[in-house]
Amino acid sequence: MGVFIRHRIAILAAVMCCLTLSSANAQSAAQKTYPGTARGLEQLMKELFELAKRGDLQELELRAGQLVLTDPDAWFETMFGPLSGRDFSLHYSSLRGDLPKRIALSLHDFAQRKLNDIEANRFASGCRPLPTDEQYRLLQFRLTNESLYDVRFLDSSLRGQALWFFAYVDGTFRYIGRPPPAENPLVNVPLKTAQRIRVGGDVQQAQLIRPINPEYPPDARARKLQGTVRLHVLISTEGDIARLVVISGQCYLAEAALRAVRKWRYRPTLLNGQPVEVVTSVEIKFILKK
Repeated sequence: MGVFIRHRIAILAAVMCCLTLSSANAQSAAQKTYPGTARGLEQLMKELFELAKRGDLQELELRAGQLVLTDPDAWFETMFGPLSGRDFSLHYSSLRGDLPKRIALSLHDFAQRKLNDIEANRFASGCRPLPTDEQYRLLQFRLTNESLYDVRFLDSSLRGQALWFFAYVDGTFRYIGRPPPAENPLVNVPLKTAQRIRVGGDVQQAQLIRPINPEYPPDARARKLQGTVRLHVLISTEGDIARLVVISGQCYLAEAALRAVRKWRYRPTLLNGQPVEVVTSVEIKFILKK
């Protein structure tokens, strides 16, 4: 009986030791901090990627849970304003419970595909590094100077996939994801007058009295980039440009289009003799001359 009891005590001690080590490892992971830079995010992702390569999905999902925003309502409102922020937060909250598992499975898939080259990019302002069209469309909605990041997982031929966006919140990185763009992002801009109407781009073009042609961006020219930038435009009752939103277009071209169109002026639009705000669309074509 004494041998049996000693054996049971030894097993219990071993189990308690493992539990203590597991708890210590989890606490260590929770307490670990990373600098709020692209290199800091790379360090974090490389550590998670090692778990993915080992197939330790349970620990990976636990660590991925630390990437989830704790207060999405407040963060999205601060970053994107009360209207867009509310829509983005609702979308995020609908996915929030599954995010750790989604992130863990994505990293495990990247590891299986040997996307071993990990590169984080910080998006502050401008077009360097160059965001995709979809990324740029969301980046322009920021109301603060806070940076967003993506992480790219590449194979030896520099092909792969990316996770975006991340933000540095409360001293650590959080996964923001890809909020869905609004079909008409100007609809939610508060009215400053009693009425706002929507007018087709071709019709409103006839009311343009001060067009400014954009300059072809040197960076776009050097990269031989060309194409069309589509904008949604809110025109004030005085005919000035009150708000611009890029619907589609490459970053370098879109930035040049925005600089030019902000200086445009239209004849005021009247409805029943009263000036009204106008929502319309504008297309700017950039074509390289041979």
